Amino acid sequence: MSRHSAKGAVWERNRAITLTRDPTCQIPDPHDCTVTSTEVDHIIPRRHGGSNDLRNLRGACRNGNQARNRTTPRLDTHITL
Repeated sequence: MSRHSAKGAVWERNRAITLTRDPTCQIPDPHDCTVTSTEVDHIIPRRHGGSNDLRNLRGACRNGNQARNRTTPRLDTHITL
């Protein structure tokens, strides 16, 4: 059983399709790379209303996906100016 199975059959199917469609990391600058995709990135994060639709998914290498997760601002965080 995959560690992603709790997300459901649709996620599993779309994850497999995305990794086949995007065999190398699709994270743009500054992480342009040709490393094999091993993870799936939500272009619009789920916490910001993104879905598991194929149009919102792209293949990513682990480093690119982790770097993107660190730099994507959280909209649900209170910011004081």
